[in-house]
Amino acid sequence: MIFAFLLLSALIITEYTIQPVEQNIVDQSAPIVPNIRAETQPHTHQKNSHTKIQAITTRFEFITLTPVLFDFDQSKLSHPAKESLDEIVTFISTTKGVKRLFIEGNTDQSGSNSYNDRLSDHRANSVKKYLLEKGVPKKLLSETGYGEMRPIDEYWTRNGKQRNRHVSLHILVNKSIEQAP
Repeated sequence: MIFAFLLLSALIITEYTIQPVEQNIVDQSAPIVPNIRAETQPHTHQKNSHTKIQAITTRFEFITLTPVLFDFDQSKLSHPAKESLDEIVTFISTTKGVKRLFIEGNTDQSGSNSYNDRLSDHRANSVKKYLLEKGVPKKLLSETGYGEMRPIDEYWTRNGKQRNRHVSLHILVNKSIEQAP
């Protein structure tokens, strides 16, 4: 699980190019510029045949959405939660390059660790089920329950506990930029 998160983080902050990249290692502020050249193919039947290579820089953007809140000891979606998820469905359907939607269930610290782990799984599954019903492709969805292990607020106040009973949503978007040779 942690390995997948680290791998995802590395993909998000790194730019990849299809062509080899020449970069001055000393100057860290220098932009990454792909090495693009016209290649001659002398072994073809046509004389002076040239092929242009176009580099595509792929950049992944990680977008954190507003969390979906749950009532104490509940995994059922409330009306405001469904409205929020409907906006996410619209965002996904109108955004090019959406590669993955990460659904992370969480709880407050009330209850045992094993109970909270199950409850966070149920919360993540209820969000996933709703999104599938609304037409989001299954291949985009990845859900995980974290129990009480990833609080976003304090755990000793009523409001903090309420905010910790949530499902976090993160979208990974591929932003490809074509570069002319």
